[in-house]
Amino acid sequence: LLRKRFRWAAYLALTAAGGGALDWELKRYFARARPAVAQMLKQASGYSFPSGHAMGSTVVFGALAYLVLRAAIRWRWKSAAIAFATTLVIGVALSRVYLGVHWISDVGAGVTAGLLWLTMTTVAYETLRRIHIIRVLRHEDAASSRRAARGE
Repeated sequence: LLRKRFRWAAYLALTAAGGGALDWELKRYFARARPAVAQMLKQASGYSFPSGHAMGSTVVFGALAYLVLRAAIRWRWKSAAIAFATTLVIGVALSRVYLGVHWISDVGAGVTAGLLWLTMTTVAYETLRRIHIIRVLRHEDAASSRRAARGE
């Protein structure tokens, strides 16, 4: 936002909010109970499948890594962003199983659903971005053709 990249902010907001809504709907649909150990943890409430933390971290860290890929010039920064995002997602996913608040399948489903949502929003963003570029180029080409026809 400070660099006035409002489309990036909109992409990130839509991806994160949509991922949260998708997680809520999937939990409501499957209505899977948490592991019995989770009863000891009063913080763990709601349904277990899919893991919202695993899905949310996949969506947000994946989207941030994508934005770094778009902004960074050097391949070292790009690969570091991917490695960092992957490490964070794996750490969050493993912590959910370690704490006993999710089954492994819950975490796997959360990461998978997060990757699917991230892929869909990123492809949609890239498609819209490229359509915009094509329209701008066509407009500039038409303007230069008009100037050439007038002899400018």
